[in-house]
Amino acid sequence: MKWDAVLPLITAYLPALLVVGYGVMINNRRVDDLRLEMHRSFDGLNQKFESLEKLMTEKLLRVESVIDARLSHIEDKLGIGQ
Repeated sequence: MKWDAVLPLITAYLPALLVVGYGVMINNRRVDDLRLEMHRSFDGLNQKFESLEKLMTEKLLRVESVIDARLSHIEDKLGIGQ
């Protein structure tokens, strides 16, 4: 194949390939920005869930101690304690 036939093909397709490649790089940067923003949002959400879990654990421990005290009182009153 002679260069006379290849040169017009390269001249025709090279600008299109450059534009497509540039578009891919721009789009990839936007995807990376979206990914970082989602990580920030989910980190905040994870912190909220962790604080909620800590609060619920404290509340459940308090309920457990109250129920245990009431059950001990009932057992003592009925004389069926350990």
